[in-house]
Amino acid sequence: MGAATIGLGLMPVATYALQAEGKSAELLKSETLKSGRAQRITLLHTADIHGQVNVHDEFFWEEGKSVFKKRGGFAHLKTMINELRKQNPNTLLLDGGDCFQGSAIASLSEGQALIPLMNNISYDLVLPGNWEVAFGKKC
Repeated sequence: MGAATIGLGLMPVATYALQAEGKSAELLKSETLKSGRAQRITLLHTADIHGQVNVHDEFFWEEGKSVFKKRGGFAHLKTMINELRKQNPNTLLLDGGDCFQGSAIASLSEGQALIPLMNNISYDLVLPGNWEVAFGKKC
């Protein structure tokens, strides 16, 4: 189990390194994958959603200037995740917490309004963040 955990922890680094060198397409053509002796697994990770149900302006600092871009929204998130799942059915979706606090919808519903939205996206694993206890143990 420890070796598997270390392997999973290094997977994003290895994937990034392969993509940076343009070798990810080469890996996908490998005989090991084609023969079924190995499978490609995609790990998707979200965190710090902070109750942002709708698309909103997000602050970025680029090339020494402040820039606002449209980001977020559960509908966009679900669409993107579904598209990635179509590309690889062996996809696991993980959340690192801090979902149930941060917007008016989250605050007024004490996080309850976000539960059906999270369930609709079909996470495989959701880990609590420090804000998940803001409204008590119910969420």
